[in-house]
Amino acid sequence: MTPIYFLRQVLLRGSWFTGLLIYLTVSNLTAQPYNLYRIYFRDKKGSPSISQPEKYLSPASLQRRQRYLIPINDQDIPVSQIYLDSLKHLGLNIVCTSRWMNAVVVADMDESQREKIAQLSFVKQMVQVADTLHRWKSKRFNKFYDVEAVQKASLSVQWPQLSLNRGYFLHEKGFWGKGIHIAVIDAGFAQAPECSSLNSLYREGRLLGTRDFVFPGHDVYTASYHGTAVLSVMAAEGSDSILGTAPLASYLLLRSEDITGEYPAEEDFWVAAAEYADSVGVDIINTSLGYNQFDNPAYNYRYSDMNGITAYISQAASIAASKGILVVVSAGNDGNKEWHYIGAPADARGILAVGALDETGIRAPFSSAGPTADGRIKPDIMAMGRNVRTEYAPDDFRSVSGTSFSAPIISGLAACLWEAFPHLTADKIREAIIRSSSLYHNPDSLMGYGIPDFSTAFAWLQQNSNQSTPFALYPNPCRNTLTLEWYNPDRESYSLSCFGLTGQLVFSKQTKAVHIITLDSEIQHLPAGPYLLRINHSSATYCLKFIKL
Repeated sequence: MTPIYFLRQVLLRGSWFTGLLIYLTVSNLTAQPYNLYRIYFRDKKGSPSISQPEKYLSPASLQRRQRYLIPINDQDIPVSQIYLDSLKHLGLNIVCTSRWMNAVVVADMDESQREKIAQLSFVKQMVQVADTLHRWKSKRFNKFYDVEAVQKASLSVQWPQLSLNRGYFLHEKGFWGKGIHIAVIDAGFAQAPECSSLNSLYREGRLLGTRDFVFPGHDVYTASYHGTAVLSVMAAEGSDSILGTAPLASYLLLRSEDITGEYPAEEDFWVAAAEYADSVGVDIINTSLGYNQFDNPAYNYRYSDMNGITAYISQAASIAASKGILVVVSAGNDGNKEWHYIGAPADARGILAVGALDETGIRAPFSSAGPTADGRIKPDIMAMGRNVRTEYAPDDFRSVSGTSFSAPIISGLAACLWEAFPHLTADKIREAIIRSSSLYHNPDSLMGYGIPDFSTAFAWLQQNSNQSTPFALYPNPCRNTLTLEWYNPDRESYSLSCFGLTGQLVFSKQTKAVHIITLDSEIQHLPAGPYLLRINHSSATYCLKFIKL
């Protein structure tokens, strides 16, 4: 069976599935209004303050911010309910909101409503992000797959998708992504629970949840097999046909891509999904999606827009990175087309945009090129993206191609690396991956910094992570509660000494080799002010500052 013939079978199967989905839910889909408008607000009147983050962020999200000393700011505050109610009073349907961008998407405004909105003092700007005229066009499948390389997986092939980046090194060290939470933002995860290689994900309770941001309330296990294949690259386990890069990580499955068309509101859906992932406390976002051209050419991006600050989705990807999340995205599959550059959000700052290699480490011709319009190196790094082994559908193992599949290779290996150094920040993990890459000292616009070597990244972090403490002290500032968390692989005992501003010892204690210790009773009697906590164990001394309110 030739690859092109097999691709035809894939497309026919995908078309049948999509057709079935549309047939089963046509009343819902056609009832969805798709003249969509994005409205930016001027402020967040009446929303909770940054001093009440527990009202809008989960404990896991707050813990990540506390652990890595990431401040809570106005971006974290939800959009104004007062303003949302005002829009609803005008008869508008709220599709989604963004606290990071302080914006809302509404549906099907008539001319009278548009005029009224333009007069609202709290409205900063309004732009159209989808129109019915250009709906129901075919999704560009090359966005997801390279056209000439979808074929049955050969079970005799070894694991180049692991070996090119020396990912097996981390597995041999016993790091499989355990304890790391990965959000997969994609086009759907058709039949994922039925895939044999994903059985352990569901059986062991490592599925963190699912949510559809295109059609809220719908099932993410329909619509597209693309996300299923992407998920299997990371999560597959227990099969002779495929081994994922992070089979013991936990996964949050989010749908933001509408397979029926290409329009800018999909960026809004992605932003809503990323904010949700942040709010529940994920560590990594993998997104095998990208945007540059739309069904309505009026919405198309230009190369000059690929500067990391113009595209809506790119702005949000950088914000996600600033919240302590490692954001990994596909570079794009346009390298051998008229638009040969990366798309959005691959142009974003602070993320990892991943290009594609073949099995021998040679750049795949379809892999999108850089640099960004403002001259930054892109793609950032490379991984195997040609003939990547996946479980595309239940017990249907296929080798597929595209940067859609190089990104999850990196996401999974990054999870394994982070498991080895859980006290480090996302920025430090990203830095180690880039520094380990083959072209780090001589990057270019085709392969960026080159091919990461995760054994080198591991060694570099071993040598340099002592610049960061293996302890986390939170909340900081504190009132009557203080927790010390130690990422202690050797399980050593240690002693604590706490000093006031003038150097006086205010308390001390010996503690056994425990992972978490509460210091509530020790700090409750302390007056407000700054303190220094000194931690001694056999090989090092660490000092952490905290403030008592």
